[in-house]
Amino acid sequence: MAGQKVGPQGQFVGQPVAPQPKELVDAAMDHYWHPDREGVEQAPDDFMRALKGIDKYDRIRIVRPPAGAPLAWERAWLIWYRKPEVRHYLSPGWLMLADWRYRGEPMPLDERVFSYLFSVSAQQFGDGVKYWEHCVEEMKREKAAREKVHQQGNHDRMGDYLNFTKIKNIGTGNKYALHHDSIVPSRGQMNWLAERRQRMIPGEVREAEKQDAEMRR
Repeated sequence: MAGQKVGPQGQFVGQPVAPQPKELVDAAMDHYWHPDREGVEQAPDDFMRALKGIDKYDRIRIVRPPAGAPLAWERAWLIWYRKPEVRHYLSPGWLMLADWRYRGEPMPLDERVFSYLFSVSAQQFGDGVKYWEHCVEEMKREKAAREKVHQQGNHDRMGDYLNFTKIKNIGTGNKYALHHDSIVPSRGQMNWLAERRQRMIPGEVREAEKQDAEMRR
């Protein structure tokens, strides 16, 4: 029998049945209550105006779950950062930076929020000056990379042109005669062009020209 067991004398003894844990709903988690969620409580206007002094790109939002939200703990202010790359269904487009609690207890909104946000931004770059220097270095690297590609392209094109203009002893004909016999047009050039034409025209045309030349003799 459910909830019972057999005792020393063979009698049934009642045994309490452990309650089944309730399923945790999404609304019980802080991450569910992002700034675009209907019903969230917005931070006071005067505090948000002060926040805009350091958040010039308007990416930070501070909200609180509504009263009566089925949270497993006492509701607190939540600090969010707008980030379109976040695709999670709980908080699409938002990254939660912090639940504003200390040792589990909710804290009021005051200057400590600004101090926290400055510390978060400084973790990677140290301070505003270092962040600006980082941006400048990135721009310099991108500019140098573009110039390198441009210069390499110019170098390759110039090399191809110089290589084309060089006198080569490859192929049929004396190419030295085309450049250095000081006669325009030179005999060497005329012979080379005539020979080149004979190689390039179709065989039927060559045969017809040969017969025409024999008839004129």
